[in-house]
Order: sequence, then structure tokens, then C-alpha cells
Amino acid sequence: MNDDTCTPLKDCASADWYNAYEDERCPQGSRVESVIISKSAAGEWQERQTLVLTVSLASALGTGKILLIYKGVSSYSLDGFGYDEKSQGLGVWLNDEVGATKNSFLSHDVSLTNGKIRVKAADAEYQWQALKPGISS
Repeated sequence: MNDDTCTPLKDCASADWYNAYEDERCPQGSRVESVIISKSAAGEWQERQTLVLTVSLASALGTGKILLIYKGVSSYSLDGFGYDEKSQGLGVWLNDEVGATKNSFLSHDVSLTNGKIRVKAADAEYQWQALKPGISS
């Protein structure tokens, strides 16, 4: 992965770099900047609607942005979640676990300094966006 990359989250979670804090793409230590819940619609009459949850992170090393985009969300929870003055964001990513439900949905549990994010979705993408020189997160 060099500059901008989009990969299925389940593939990233098993990669060596994903849990290697010294790698700029690793989410551990990243600051949560936003969580956006939106609706996506498809079909001739936009009748097939699904939830999309997007988590934006400023990388721990300050060299890029990480977007986690969950599509076809069946459930989510934000526990003990709120603005964290110390991190100047919504908390710092401590660790996470990616798995699968018995219905073949992706499950993702994330522990933050001040709460938890839990998502079950049909699919999830990991996007790495390298910052251009001279731009800080």
C-alpha cells in the first residue's frame, strides 16, 4: 500500500501491518475524528435502502487518514462515546477485533480510550489516504 488504498477490512485485519504500531496504516493509536451514519439507496425507485457507517481516523503517526466504511449495517452501537479533550477527538483507537457472525456478516468491535464502537455489516472497507507533504492531520 503506497498512497491511497481501498481494501476489504477483513483482509487488512489479518495483515502484519494492521497491528504494527510503527506502520503508518495501523489504526491503533489513531484519533477518531468522526463517525457518520447515513442511508444508501438503490433500485429504480430507490426502494432498497441500507445503512452506511463511516469512521474517520487521523493516523497515529500523523501521516495520513484512515476511513472505515461499513456497508449494509445491520446493527451498531457507540458506547460511552463522546468528545475527548485529551485526544482532541472522539477518542483514541486502542484495539479491535474483526470477526464474522453466524449469518456471515462482518462484526467489528473497537475499544477506544473513552468508549467502544460495535458494528455488524454486510461488508466493510479500509481506506488509507496518505497526506501530501506539508499537510498535517
